[in-house]
Amino acid sequence: MTHDPKKSYMVSYSRSGKTWLGYCCDFILEDKKQILYQSHYLTPHLGHSNLDLTNNYNNISILLVRNYKDAIFSNLLNTYSRQAPINIICNLAMALQTNGCEQPLDRSLDEKKPWLALQRELNSQPQTEFEVALFFNNLTIQHSVDDFLLDGYPRREKIERYNKHDSQQWHSIKMNNTEFKGQNSIFEALFASSWVFHYHFALQMQRYYNLLDYYDKKTKTRPNETLLITYEDFMSTPEITLNNLINFWEKNSLLTYKEAQNSKHRVEELVNEIEYHRQLSLKLYKQDGHLATTQNPSVEKDPKTHCNIDFLTKIDDVFRRVNTQYFEKYLTQYAEDIFI
Repeated sequence: MTHDPKKSYMVSYSRSGKTWLGYCCDFILEDKKQILYQSHYLTPHLGHSNLDLTNNYNNISILLVRNYKDAIFSNLLNTYSRQAPINIICNLAMALQTNGCEQPLDRSLDEKKPWLALQRELNSQPQTEFEVALFFNNLTIQHSVDDFLLDGYPRREKIERYNKHDSQQWHSIKMNNTEFKGQNSIFEALFASSWVFHYHFALQMQRYYNLLDYYDKKTKTRPNETLLITYEDFMSTPEITLNNLINFWEKNSLLTYKEAQNSKHRVEELVNEIEYHRQLSLKLYKQDGHLATTQNPSVEKDPKTHCNIDFLTKIDDVFRRVNTQYFEKYLTQYAEDIFI
């Protein structure tokens, strides 16, 4: 893909504040909205067929990051509350057959195994441990998430380990909105109940890591064309974050001096009525069918409230093990040991 030099490309893991930040950017940019392109993936996927940032650093890049435990748990909460368990299997199968993307383009898959065909195949058979294991063993898997698995949780095993006459369901967790509402501790039980949930979680960890990896390599290649925004800073000091973003666009010639000054005036307008705009953005988000747990005072915002500290520390250890340098550079402020 030849990137448009008149655009900046913002990438973020799901549930990291992209919708709210995007709303604010649209408001302050007015008729210059086209300078910002947002995505949760680096690779082409459904709805973003022309996007391909992998190994391409000739673009103006913005990375939006949030505490990885909060972001991933929030995303899984949203996903598992809206989708049937069979879709979790299907999403994992799609990712493991391609480059790790849960929403790949149809042309990137074997034509014999498109998403709908996978779904029909899953629906036509009993959902037992044996059948699910057999289903995955019959796939051509080319993508691995092994580096991001948690110690002590189930791993994918060979089909011979399962009894084909066993009628046990592939997971023992009830999937419904009531059970998931505000109960982040459910994830410990989920990952222990089936390797499917465990591997799906590892896939999310890998997605988050890949964004960090791309951004870090980009900063070493073209440091003046990169900007890091943290969700936590944006939520606590939106005016500072948005003005820094405007300065970044101006520095990279995406905004003229006059356009930048106009955008900064719009920031003042936004901040003066910040709650009105936040509620409007939230309403639009909910209309798309998403849960907005961070805006719901009845739901705990911090997964550490319900999760065992050892469980959360294991998640930190995954990132430390995969890349200690990245952990210390980008994630150390989210580590559990700093809260002890």
